[in-house]
Amino acid sequence: MCTVPIPREPMPLTRTPMRDEVYAALVHRVITGELAPGSRLDDEELQRLTGTSRAPLREALNQLAAVGLVDVAPRRSTHVTRLDGRASRESLEIDGAVLAQSLAEVATRLDDGLRATLERLRTTVLADAGSYREAARRDGLRPLLDAVVAGTGNPEYARISSSVGPVAHRFAALHADDLGPAHHSGMRAAVDAALAGDAEGARAAWLTLVDALVADTAMTGESDHPPTPPSAPTLRQRTADAIEQAIQDGTLGPGETLRESELMVWLGVSRTPVREALAALARDGLVVQAHHRPARVAESTPAGLRHLLRALGVLRGLAVRLTVEADPDGLVTALAALEPWTVGPTPDDAVRATLRLTSAVDARCPNRLLVRHASTLAARTRWSVAHHPARLDTSDPALVGLLRDAAAAGDADAAERAVLSAYTATAPAG
Repeated sequence: MCTVPIPREPMPLTRTPMRDEVYAALVHRVITGELAPGSRLDDEELQRLTGTSRAPLREALNQLAAVGLVDVAPRRSTHVTRLDGRASRESLEIDGAVLAQSLAEVATRLDDGLRATLERLRTTVLADAGSYREAARRDGLRPLLDAVVAGTGNPEYARISSSVGPVAHRFAALHADDLGPAHHSGMRAAVDAALAGDAEGARAAWLTLVDALVADTAMTGESDHPPTPPSAPTLRQRTADAIEQAIQDGTLGPGETLRESELMVWLGVSRTPVREALAALARDGLVVQAHHRPARVAESTPAGLRHLLRALGVLRGLAVRLTVEADPDGLVTALAALEPWTVGPTPDDAVRATLRLTSAVDARCPNRLLVRHASTLAARTRWSVAHHPARLDTSDPALVGLLRDAAAAGDADAAERAVLSAYTATAPAG
């Protein structure tokens, strides 16, 4: 295993939270391969390079580990993750679904800023196939696509994309020479459709592009590495789990201030694991952090619940689509076992019925990263519902029949649309 030759010139950093500055600088260098796959990262060298201290550097490395770009071994060493066909494929599928939905949504409400972003994407990055490859190689696509996701106004889309996008963009950057005219024309078609206000055309073109990229993961020589065996939870993970449990069970209520000193006494740990745990929970949307202010528990609002439901619909819809493509007969059998589809009169009955349906899909979905993300988002959705008077009910009696018919016909797109519609239709009024 080699030690990465870290560049000698310092990174220019701006005044945002230091861990975020360091993360942004490092994630770019990992995506572009300047910090090469499999290379060992030396803390002292990284501190010199970023001009920062050990604490924010370790927080940034923890975040890189959370998105799958580095492996952090406590009290040992940190390495950039190896290229992994399965990880690339799963990340491309999830990020692709979010981007496809984002393009469809912004196409229906283009303002001057969004139009300018899409025009810049079309006239510079997508001017020709060579420009497209060069933008992918130097991580030039990510900022523009992030702006499209942000343009939806749904922070949950941005949260999902920031979690899985780095691995997807690293695949594109390190295999930029394999991105041919078909990839360029596919992205160009999606952007052109969005600029024309054609939401369905933009979504379909982007999903076609994603399918091509996913197919390429089998042709690039990236191996499917076996999943890493679970290790004992770190102190940071145990601290985050304890705070999350207190939020989920109502011990810590929405909007409640989370002072590090009080959490240290309550949990019997030092400041570092508390700070790292709060940062991790903020990435998951359960905690809100502001620079130089105490963290606080996130709050449940009708708008927030709408965002959660739409994002959950995108993930659950993708899970159904992939399951129909991979095992339509198995899904038909599982759905038949759920009928007759009866739902009791209470919200808890509706939740239980919905869980039966999602469990049937999750058990057969080939994208396990997607299942984990959807499960995390579903837990947050249930928490939001518990603190909001809206009645959540995604248990439309017609849904099982629609999914069964779509699976029997092998119509993955129809199945995906049915699930997305079921989730978005349940959102509370603004």
